[in-house]
Amino acid sequence: MNINLTKDPIGQTPDGKDVFLKDIWPTNEEVFSTMATCMDRAMFQARYADVYMGDAHWQAINVTGSETYQWRAGSTYVANPPYFEGMTMTPAPVQDIIDAKPLLILGDSITTDHISPAGNIKADSPKLELVRKAQETGEPIPWVKVHKAPDYVYFNHSAHLNRGISCQSCHGKVNEMEVVKHAEPQSMGWCLDCHRNPEQNLRPLDQITNLNYKPGDLDRAAFYQSLLGKGVKADEIAATIQEDGKASSLDEILALASSTYGKNVTQLEVGSQLKKHWQVMPPENCTACHR
Repeated sequence: MNINLTKDPIGQTPDGKDVFLKDIWPTNEEVFSTMATCMDRAMFQARYADVYMGDAHWQAINVTGSETYQWRAGSTYVANPPYFEGMTMTPAPVQDIIDAKPLLILGDSITTDHISPAGNIKADSPKLELVRKAQETGEPIPWVKVHKAPDYVYFNHSAHLNRGISCQSCHGKVNEMEVVKHAEPQSMGWCLDCHRNPEQNLRPLDQITNLNYKPGDLDRAAFYQSLLGKGVKADEIAATIQEDGKASSLDEILALASSTYGKNVTQLEVGSQLKKHWQVMPPENCTACHR
């Protein structure tokens, strides 16, 4: 669709006047009023009472009840991994590895397992009390869920990460937490504040996983050069910095940005550019989170 919905008309009135999307877009009050007249508790009860039974197509699938998955030979969708083929309850004796060339020779306290900790585990550590109790009683260790949302709330992590919202914005600086905690309210109002003003949280994609990210650490010239390299025009960048700003080169952009935001890069500076040129327009209606 080659149209800028914020500037280009989407049609005309019978007398030839341009009509823009903003002219026909309903207000939040109009949306809520319509929803109030069209939705009620009985609708959700009728729709979701038997949601786990599936529809007629789902129920018509012919399956054989079993405690384990019935692998289908020749399937190109889900294949049985070959890791355990030929394995018996009694493993074969360990054999010498001949003519192998080691890549690394490490000490006994070093592990290449990304899950297991390096070094010894103190069996009497108080932090393992739940593990010891689970082994004695056979009961599973209770799962502590830090962030719990109602079943009807839908949160798409990838939609946020792919548009420049870091995990830190929603979950806090987990790298500095001794115990992970619920750092942000994550209420409806809190989410809408971000959707209405995304420039307050947007950051370059290469900084998404940087939990120590600070806008002031960015190289201003490199940031604007990356925008120019992606095809954004210099005058469009300048107009985002100042409404009547003009520039035709990187040097002119840098001079305008420095006079507007100061010596160091600011969050408003970065966020405003990314919001404008990535066309970040988060939805503000209920369907964004409620499915």
